[in-house]
Amino acid sequence: ALHRAFAIEAGYMPSAETVDPYMTGLPWSRRFAGLKVFLALATSGRAGIGAQIDRDIALGDQLRAGLSADGWRIRNLTAVPIVCFDDPDVDPAHSPAHLRAVVDAVTATGRAWLSLVTLDGRPAVRACITSYRTDESTITSLRRLLMSVRAASPPPGA
Repeated sequence: ALHRAFAIEAGYMPSAETVDPYMTGLPWSRRFAGLKVFLALATSGRAGIGAQIDRDIALGDQLRAGLSADGWRIRNLTAVPIVCFDDPDVDPAHSPAHLRAVVDAVTATGRAWLSLVTLDGRPAVRACITSYRTDESTITSLRRLLMSVRAASPPPGA
């Protein structure tokens, strides 16, 4: 698999008649970026990686439903585990600063990492679920943390 992924034929390179470690590693001009994919496939297999993707999608749906129930406005409806949301109780003029404060407060705890994005010209908080360590309790903790941050600093213009 490594040979098929990295092998190239060029006049200035040695012949590929034998297994040549230089053709599947760092010394040539291509980085060995395929190692992460190779190792993931070798340890989990296609079925394991598929199950992880399905699990991440289900956790994204759980987060989306929970945030909506908590009063956040969901800004994207996707099949992937990326959830973008904002605070509908905030005056649009104050929304960028408020959402930046929410992202910074959550990230400062070290328990979750969120980012601020712009969707349709307006700011939104973005959560992306891709870690195998994320589970239902992580989603519940994030929701509680967001509600705590929201309660601790009421939005301006609310």
